[in-house]
Formats: sequence, C-alpha cells, structure tokens
Amino acid sequence: MLALGNSRRKVAGTGLNLRSSRSHTIFILDMETRKSDQSCTTSTLNLVDLAGSERISKTGAEGTTLKEAQRINQSLSTLGLVISKLVKGDTNIPYRDSTLTRLLKDSLGGNAKTCLICTMSRRADLVEETYQTLEFASRARAIKSKAKCNVQRSIEELERIVKGLQKQVDSLVIAIKNKGLDPVNILDVFTKNKNINKEIVYNEGKIITKLDDNKVNELELEQNNIKIVELDAKIDALKETHLFELDALERELEASKDPNNHQLVQKIAENCNEKTGV
Repeated sequence: MLALGNSRRKVAGTGLNLRSSRSHTIFILDMETRKSDQSCTTSTLNLVDLAGSERISKTGAEGTTLKEAQRINQSLSTLGLVISKLVKGDTNIPYRDSTLTRLLKDSLGGNAKTCLICTMSRRADLVEETYQTLEFASRARAIKSKAKCNVQRSIEELERIVKGLQKQVDSLVIAIKNKGLDPVNILDVFTKNKNINKEIVYNEGKIITKLDDNKVNELELEQNNIKIVELDAKIDALKETHLFELDALERELEASKDPNNHQLVQKIAENCNEKTGV
C-alpha cells in the first residue's frame, strides 16, 4: 500500500532540489480490534510527509510548478496558524481552511500522540529556512494532548462492570453495619459534606470577586486623591494670585488718600469695577 501511494506522488526539479515534492503525502491506517465479548478497540495511524515551504526567488519555479509551490506554502501557513492557536488554547481552530489541517485534525488537537521529525540543511544560504523549520517544530512541540484508549464496550462487559460495582457497595454496607452505623445516615453525611464543599467553593468565588472589586475601588480612590491634591495646588496658586492683587489694591488705596491725587482714585475705581464685573 505504501509503494502504491508513493508511486502516485508527484515530484519535479527546482533550483534547490532535483526531486522536489509537489504535494504533501498522507498515509492513513485505521485499525480495529474485536474481542470475543464483542467489545471493540479502534485506532488510527497517520503517516505524513510534508512538502517543504519554498521561496520562489530561490527555486525559480514557473508555470505549474509555481502554482504547486503556492498551494504548498498556503497549506503550510494554515497548518502553522492551527498549531499557534492550539498552543494559545484558542477555541476557534481553523481546521477547515485547508485539506491538510482537516485530515490532521485528530492528530493535532484530538485524542492522539504526535511525533514530528524535521529535516534541515547545513548550507549557509539556507539558514533562514532552517531557522523557520526549528521555529515551526518548537511551536508544534508546545501542543498538549492527552491520549486515551478508544474502547467501545459490549453490553456483556458493561453488565459485568455494574455487577462488580454492586458487590463493592454491598461489601461496604455490611462493613458499616458491623460497626454499628447506619449506611443511610453516612450517605446523608457525605451528601451534606458535598453540599458544604460546594458552598465553600461558591463563597470563595464571591470573596475573590469582592477582593477584585476592592482593588478597583482602591485604584479609583488613589486616582481621586491625586486629583484632589492637584486641585488643592491650583486653589493655592489662585489664592496667592488674588492676595497679590489685593495687596496691590490696598497700596493704591493708601496712596489715594492724598486729596490732590484724583487721577489715582479714578484708576482704583476702574480696577474695582473690572474685578467685580460691574
């Protein structure tokens, strides 16, 4: 099967590689194991050979080869975006934006174990491509997944599990009665403790919310205090200005006591009118 799939793989020569892959290669193997009790275990193996991203200026691709390179780069870009969102824990993952990510959905963010092998070049003129490959691998490595066994249990197996659990319950009831305790009362205590724990968690949430609100209020109070200090400074400045003006008016008034200084008296009157707005 691998040989048949590989025979359909298209390659072409470019400025960097005489046998450059013109598409990604994906081999999917579905396996299923059934037991005598009709329980079933399923698994899927995805073998993927990604075509490398290409810089047109280096490969010199033209015509059909150029279009293939553009599609390869676009699918790899979508794959990188999917990996970045998975690492960030985003819930909106664009699996459907490309055929590649749609096929690899379970391998990337599902119930799977994933292994990534990267190939790089030691050539100095390809150092940028090598760096991008390592960066891609670093992001992919940060994806966290928990693989679990895909088992579809038969009715007979489920019945055996239920009977086993029932036996455990009966054994516990007998042990409790032997100690002179009432199983019903113990169950009530467990239920009450569970409800109390729920209330504790709920109250802790309310306390955390109130603490956050208090922090916000403290910040607002601090900002208001700063504004009050600024206003006090402005008021003091205004007081000093008016006191200086008042002092000047008093000096002018003292000078106006001279009966021969009619012009100065007239000036004081005009200043008073301007200050009072009359």
